[in-house]
Amino acid sequence: MTTANTQPLHNIYWLAGSPCAGKTTVAKRLASRFDWRIYHCDDWFADHRDRSTMQAQPTFAHISRLQGDALWLRPIPEQITTEIRFCADEFTLVLEDLQKIMVQEKRPLLFEGKPALPQLLKPLLPTLHHAFWLIPTEAFQRDYYARRPWIHSVLATTSDPQRAFEHWMARDAGFARWLETQLQIHQLPWLSVDGATSIDETVEQVARHFGGA
Repeated sequence: MTTANTQPLHNIYWLAGSPCAGKTTVAKRLASRFDWRIYHCDDWFADHRDRSTMQAQPTFAHISRLQGDALWLRPIPEQITTEIRFCADEFTLVLEDLQKIMVQEKRPLLFEGKPALPQLLKPLLPTLHHAFWLIPTEAFQRDYYARRPWIHSVLATTSDPQRAFEHWMARDAGFARWLETQLQIHQLPWLSVDGATSIDETVEQVARHFGGA
């Protein structure tokens, strides 16, 4: 966790959660509706990888440079554990970005991404209405991933694509369950995404929540 002044962060809204929950789509609609600047964490991945160091962000620096079997065929428990540490490391880089952006930005900013872990973000929130998490069920996650065309090119870098896919899904499902537990412990707001609620309905629910701020 950075020790820098966090005052510029008071005008940030956070849409976080595990992968394949529709965060990007929801965030784009919210940013358009409210005329907010948007920060898609995935867009900063290459920059974060280049800036990370083994001293300051050891897990992120290591994992972000792995490929193929070395990345996807590791034991599932190890992948879940390192995913949590990976996010915690990247969150320090996210805060560096946002500190700089918000010094000049007059509009509210909407963060969208995975690294905003509950225990790290809660102390920074002006109110609980500044953050919301979306977490997919495992069935929804698998269906959503299967429809993404780029996933096949990622799996093709491994010696066993089917096994790599199963490890990937198990990792994200385990990370999602861990997130749910942390959100309950810290009494933070979240929505389970199972496909029963439309994107429009999800946008409205998150908009109402942010409106409470």
